[in-house]
Amino acid sequence: MCERSVRPTTACMHARRRWLLAIPALVGAVLLALWLWPEDLSSPSDDGAMGGGFDDVTVLGGAGGARGGDPGEAGRARGGDAGLSASEWRPTASVVDDPGSPHGSLHGRVVSSRDGAPVAGAELVFLREGSSTTARSDAQGRFAAQVSEPGRYVLSVATAEGFLPYAPEWGHSAIAFEARPRQRIEGVVVQLRPERQVEVQVVDGDEAPVAGASVRVLGASSGERAMAPVREAYTTDAEGRATVTLWRWASIEARHPDHGLGRARARGADTIQITLRPARPEQTASESIAGRVVDTAGQPIEGALVTAFRRARGLHPSAQGATGADGAFELLGLDVGEHVLMARHPMHPDARVGPVQTGATDATLTMQSGLTIAGRVVDAEGQAVPAVHVSARGGGTALTRRTMGAVVSYDADGRFLVSGLSEGEYELVATSRGMPPSDPVMATAGGPDVTLTLERGAQILGLVRDDEGAPIAGARVSIETGLGRRSATADPIAPTVTDADGAFVLDGVGSEPRSIRVTADGHHGRLVSGFTAASGATRRLEVTLSRVADGEEARTELVGIGVNVWPRGDALVVGRVVEGGSAEAAGLHRGDRILAVDGAPVEGLGFRPALERIRGTEGSTVVLTIQRAGEDAPAQLPIVRTRIRT
Repeated sequence: MCERSVRPTTACMHARRRWLLAIPALVGAVLLALWLWPEDLSSPSDDGAMGGGFDDVTVLGGAGGARGGDPGEAGRARGGDAGLSASEWRPTASVVDDPGSPHGSLHGRVVSSRDGAPVAGAELVFLREGSSTTARSDAQGRFAAQVSEPGRYVLSVATAEGFLPYAPEWGHSAIAFEARPRQRIEGVVVQLRPERQVEVQVVDGDEAPVAGASVRVLGASSGERAMAPVREAYTTDAEGRATVTLWRWASIEARHPDHGLGRARARGADTIQITLRPARPEQTASESIAGRVVDTAGQPIEGALVTAFRRARGLHPSAQGATGADGAFELLGLDVGEHVLMARHPMHPDARVGPVQTGATDATLTMQSGLTIAGRVVDAEGQAVPAVHVSARGGGTALTRRTMGAVVSYDADGRFLVSGLSEGEYELVATSRGMPPSDPVMATAGGPDVTLTLERGAQILGLVRDDEGAPIAGARVSIETGLGRRSATADPIAPTVTDADGAFVLDGVGSEPRSIRVTADGHHGRLVSGFTAASGATRRLEVTLSRVADGEEARTELVGIGVNVWPRGDALVVGRVVEGGSAEAAGLHRGDRILAVDGAPVEGLGFRPALERIRGTEGSTVVLTIQRAGEDAPAQLPIVRTRIRT
């Protein structure tokens, strides 16, 4: 287990080197090997009010693809999110001849994920067996990694003062490039998320401050990253306060021997109060689970990441560790009780075992050999597309398929390779900058190569203004994509930020209806649904955002019915029903199963298209076919779409 600190330790670097170098190279290509920790696949998305957030660190021109996880288990380990992940960025880099790079080089920029501003002084460490290369960004955020010998290099870590680090152990995509003589890879953009600091106030049952309390950032929502160089332990001052740096999905625990224990989720607040109360017996002891990860022949697998998480509801710390050369791992700091163990490795499909009781020392996870799918991506004229993102989705129906593997590849011939797959058929979808997603193509893991075709996309030119007509600079505009990693249709479009005149450009928009999300600091967000544009066309859009009044919480304005749903089987299951919304007025209840929208079965539509159909213009009516528990026959439920803010 590596020491937690702001900068990576030497031990962490060696562990990270072993882990990252296990990712296979793609011969002749600049490969971004992608495998992230699973999102909460059971997390509900709604008809516009939620979803579409941004990941902590993302890579433009080098993005990750999340593998699917079990909705009830791994999702709870990380916490729910239907937001934009690193898998939803389109590659932009290119490969050019450069006599000034005798052994090869990688050029790019480091920017803030908040507003795209350059990040100066960022340090990027690229590892190769036997050597490493360090690059530092200049005042414009530009960096150049000039290597001393050709070969395959992996970005191990990227750090900058005031920002959370980039590290694959955090679930960020691993970035690998093949350095070749006289070849320069340029245009890669690494985004770092600004540190989020919150003030934690620890009090006792009488609301009195507790000085000297131990405050710890837990991995209850995100999984404790075994090698992530972020501080996690603090102590409260005389007023019971501590300023804590958080990563996304983190939870916080406070303890004091005289007062007990308290835990809280960070969520979005700037101040968090934790009340200490007598701890439950299972929380007072810090337990561990140890074991080994092996292949089907019983041989140890080095560099597998193993996570333990509780199936039980509530705030429970998860733990994560990397296996050594003997395949052994030990996971510390767990609450007493049963846990599920999951192992992940880039060359193998995920493995899991459970329940495993804390205190176990002989837990064994067996990983199957991974298969690959290879192929080529071309444009409508049959020309190779050199920078592509390809995802492989499997399991279930169009409604419930999830990403099982993905890759961003740079290759002059448009070649790609998705690895670490189980046996079976997968639906492949490709994307690239300026192009909408390809039509899905079915492929068999270990089978023949496939070809994916990308068409030309549309362009949106827009303006964002406030309710007084003044332009809003720095507003974030994106095609909403966080509508189900289970959905068979990938739609990863890089968000953009408005300029000083409030103007923005979105490229690569598909012809199917889309929802456009616009947010800005100090303003209520807006979701514009049902936006369409023909292939190759240019459309204009103007969006008005209302200011957030003093004491008011920022919300998202949209037209919909006011429900929160998630896919299950052949239906969308209703979760939260917005109070005062038209769905509530029409009698839609939590647990109702939506089978069809205006007569079209949601199973055939897929998750995102089904949600787009539920949305629509203000005052129009959508007819849902619902199945209610305890009733034999489905019912038709007409609901009027209204403007809501949630």
